[in-house]
Amino acid sequence: MSKNKKFFTILGLFFGVFVTGADSFIISPMLPEIAHSFATSITLAAYGVTIYAICFAVGSPLFGPLGNRYKKKVVNYWHFNIFGWHFVMWIFSHLN
Repeated sequence: MSKNKKFFTILGLFFGVFVTGADSFIISPMLPEIAHSFATSITLAAYGVTIYAICFAVGSPLFGPLGNRYKKKVVNYWHFNIFGWHFVMWIFSHLN
């Protein structure tokens, strides 16, 4: 691997880790507004951030090896199907 390619690979990995870590801190300033929108306390709204962080911490080590063991296309296929069906169910649950 050339020196230039190594540099951009490390730079890309650094940026990915930075963005992954930064997204948890983006929501913190918005907690009062989120709590107001859902008519709940800031503490209960903060549980959303905690649940997201726990799911991320558990899911990353789980889905990484799954992607290595099986084809990534298969893992993504099931992931997007499950997400898609949940999204469709959410839409139908909010219809009046």
